[in-house]
Formats: sequence, C-alpha cells, structure tokens
Amino acid sequence: RRKAKDVELLYEELQKELWSVVRESLRSPTAGPNLGLVVQVLQQEEQADRDWALDKPGLPGGPRPRRLRQRWQESVEEAADASLPLTSEYVAGHLQRYLDRLRAQVVDDLGAASRNVLPIYPEEYQPYQVYLQGYHQAVARRLRSIADNELEINDIYSLLDWLHNTYRRDVVASVCSTGALSCLELRPLLPADTVERLELDCLNSVRAKVTTELSQLLEEEEKRWIESLHVEEYQISLATTVIQTMQVDLERSASISSSLGSRVAQCSLNGLADFLYSFQRKVEMFHEGLQSGMFGDSDDGYVSRTIALVNCCPPFRDFVQRCSQQDQPLSDQSMRRATKPLDHIIQQGVKVLCERLYLHIRPLFDRLVKRKWLSNPEPLDQIVELIKDHFRKYQRMDGAPYHLLVSEVHRRVLMEYLRALMRGRIICTSSKKRKRMAGRLREEGQHIKVLFKDLESPSSWLDLALPHISEIIQLEDVPSIQMEVAVLVREFPDIRKKHVSAILNIRGMTRQAERQEILNVV
Repeated sequence: RRKAKDVELLYEELQKELWSVVRESLRSPTAGPNLGLVVQVLQQEEQADRDWALDKPGLPGGPRPRRLRQRWQESVEEAADASLPLTSEYVAGHLQRYLDRLRAQVVDDLGAASRNVLPIYPEEYQPYQVYLQGYHQAVARRLRSIADNELEINDIYSLLDWLHNTYRRDVVASVCSTGALSCLELRPLLPADTVERLELDCLNSVRAKVTTELSQLLEEEEKRWIESLHVEEYQISLATTVIQTMQVDLERSASISSSLGSRVAQCSLNGLADFLYSFQRKVEMFHEGLQSGMFGDSDDGYVSRTIALVNCCPPFRDFVQRCSQQDQPLSDQSMRRATKPLDHIIQQGVKVLCERLYLHIRPLFDRLVKRKWLSNPEPLDQIVELIKDHFRKYQRMDGAPYHLLVSEVHRRVLMEYLRALMRGRIICTSSKKRKRMAGRLREEGQHIKVLFKDLESPSSWLDLALPHISEIIQLEDVPSIQMEVAVLVREFPDIRKKHVSAILNIRGMTRQAERQEILNVV
C-alpha cells in the first residue's frame, strides 16, 4: 500500500513536470526536446490504460485509467488561461484596448504553437483543435465575465464588434489559414441571450440619446432663435449636429452586423420622427410669436431665421431616407411620420415668405391692365424689382424648398396678373387696339418669363398662359380663336368658360353666335 502511494506521488510530480513543459512550450522560440518526451509519456500512459482495460475489464477504482491525454487537454486550456490578460486589467470605457491585447495574445500564442509545438504531436491527438478550443474557452470566460457588468455604450459596441467580426476575421481565420481548422465548429463566445441583451442596450442608448440629448439641444436652439433674431443668418447647425450625433450609432451598428444596423436604424428613425415633431412645434410657436409681435419688430431677422429653419429640412429628409433604407418594409410608416413635420415646416416657411412679398407687390397689380398701362411699363417693372429685391434673401434657401418657394411666387404672380386682366377694365373696340393689347401682354409675359427663369423657377409652363391669351385677343377669325382656346384649356385645365368669356369681352367680341362657338370648345 505504501508503495502504491509512493507511485501515485511520483505520478503527481510527473504530471506537474509534464504540464509545466506544455505551458513553457508556448513561450519558447522552439519546442525543444522536452515536449517530445511529454508526447512519449502520454502515448505510453495511453497504452498502459488500454492494457489495464484489457486485463481488468469493468474493474472500478484504482490508479487506472489515468487519462493523461484528457489531463493534457485540460493543461492546454490552463496554459491558455494563464497566458491571456486578466479581466481585471480591463478599464471601463476603454474595452477596445483590452480586446486588442486579447486578440494579439491569442494570435501570437496560436501562431507560435502552430509553428513550433503542434507538429510534435501525433495527428490522432488533433493538437490544432485542442489548442484552439483551449484558447477559445479562455477567451469565452473573459468575455462572459465582462458582459456580466453594466457596460458603457462604447464598450458594448466594441464587444459586439469583436464577437461578430474581429474574432472570426482576425483570430480564427488567422490561425486556421493552413486549412487544418477550417471545418472546426466553435461554440459561440457568448450565449445568444447575452448577445441579445447587449444589442437591446444599444437600442436603449439610442432612445435615451433622442429623448434627452437631442431634446436638450432643441431647447437650447429655440432660445438662440429669439436671442439672435437681430442677426441675419440663413444657416443653423441644428440638422448637422443632430445627424452627426445619431450617425455615430448608425455607422457603428451597421459595421457590426446588418441585423443590428437595421434595428438601430429603425430605432433611430422612430426617435427622429418624435424629435422632428417637437421641432415642428417649436417652429410653429416661433412663427406665432413673431406674427403676434411678441418679439418686437425684426423683419430682416425673421426672414433669415425662417429660411434657416427651412434649410434644416433637406438634410433631415436625406438622413430619414438613409435610415429607412436599412429595413424598407418596417421603415415606410416611420419615414412618413418623420417627413410629415418637415413638409409642414417647409410649407409654413414658404407661406410666410410669400405673404411678406405679396404684401409689397399686391397694390401694384391694381395698376395693371388699365388705360395708362398700355403705354406705361412702370407697374410691372416695380413688381419685378420688388421680387428681385426679396429674392436676394430668398435665394439663400436651399434645394427643393427654394424651388417650391419660387414656384409658388411664380404661380401667385401669374394668378394676380390674370385676375387684373380678367377684370375687363380695357375693352378693345378695334383691330388696332387688339394688336396693341396683345403686344403688351406678350411683352410683359416675356418680362415675367425672364424674371422667373433667372430665379430658376421649375414652373416654366406657367409662362405659356399670356402668349395664348394674347393670341386669342389678336386673332380675327373664329376657327383660329377656337384652336387657341382649345390649346389654352388643354394646357391650363383650371380655365373655365367664365375666364374665356372675360377674354372675349376684352377683345370686344359682342356677337353671341361667335362667342358661343368659341365657348363650346371649353
């Protein structure tokens, strides 16, 4: 019995030496002869276990089987655990540094093992798999320990990126480049429910950012609108700041996985829709306050601030569309909810600016199409100059909203011009007067056309109305007039019989039969 105990003690010492050699072999530039001796001992002990099993089948207890090969696998895992940096070395907020060290150590150790150590083992030991599994388990324990803590958002992104990308790409793929491990199935480093919890933490962070950080930003911006109303500025940083703030989460999540990127984009889109509705309400209150005189008389500041607020909308709209592209079916409703406040802000801004311009030019339309007007271009010249003067500021509006604004002004000018014309304050009683009237309309129509072409109006089709009307006034034969009326009605579907009748009054057509022939075209 004493002898058996001594043998066991010797075996314990032998194993200590064996596993010490296994550990040290990873740190040595070459495997050295001792690792080969370890392999010989393992093989001898495996044979002894097999012989014992044949001699004494089913006999429980005793020193056999010693299963040193299994203990060798455990020692490899212990060696990996001892080699890698401890989780206590991780500093909150700087997890990426720790993960970089972890990656580098695993790659270095497994690279050294592949070059110097693994060729010593017989193929049936599957040394590549044993060493990779040992390091894989050591890494998994560290990541589970880290994930159990309450992590900062940057650390969560770093951890998820390491799980989804870095580990497979820079660690496993690197050590498996020989193909020996290419088919090895490794278990996930973290359980699926832990990964889901981390991803939910990302989503909660995005929500919190919208409800707190962006809301505070909007409050500060609103104060600045009023305090700096005396300053003419046509751009504000609100959209840029909001987009940059939210872009961080979108880019990081999308770089981790398409699934997480889609979830964060949807969450961002929902939060952005809420933010933009708050933005709309702030803009409405700003306009209400200015129009009620609450903030005093700051006409230039009001115009520039209105343009600046509208100029926030195109970048916001582009950002909404980028968010919605991540997950189109789920995002359509959120996108509509997010763009609705932008449409409202633009429409309100366009309305405000149009009305302010209209207040200046409206009285001048009363001077059009009167007797003196035939030889006096001054009223329209004044209208054109006032529009140009206002658009020196209005042209600071960006992109699509500007085109909406200039198109609306273009429409309004033509409508007021036609309204003045339809009042019938001039009746042409001769062919000469009709030609003179038609020429005046063509001349002023060209003036208006050039004005809005210079202002880049997208509604050039409006410029066709006055040339058609001038032709109706000047033409003498009924069939030609009918053709021109048909073209006018086709190109301007809002034209009604009462409008054509007013034009016929201007050209002095009194014969009911002729009038009816022409009106039947409408």
